[in-house]
Amino acid sequence: MKIDKELYSLVKKVVEIRDQKYDIVKNEVNYILKNKVKEDMRIQRTLDILFEFCEENEGLLLYKKLCKYYYDINQIVTIDYIRYYKEEYEDGS
Repeated sequence: MKIDKELYSLVKKVVEIRDQKYDIVKNEVNYILKNKVKEDMRIQRTLDILFEFCEENEGLLLYKKLCKYYYDINQIVTIDYIRYYKEEYEDGS
């Protein structure tokens, strides 16, 4: 029983950290869009972090929104991000 409680506590902490990470990346996406940030590396780093949240509806919507914005800045790299998404989440599903 003690192991179950410890495991539950660890899982709960992981979920809390993941939720905090999502909130941070969501704020970053909103900042990029609001301030019309054009820095390739900043946008790519944000997409990289956001990628792990694409299996959740809200995360996917943010990913698509940022890809749509980034397309006007760097079409080639944005197409790669779209391809990565399709390979990971759509192919073979």
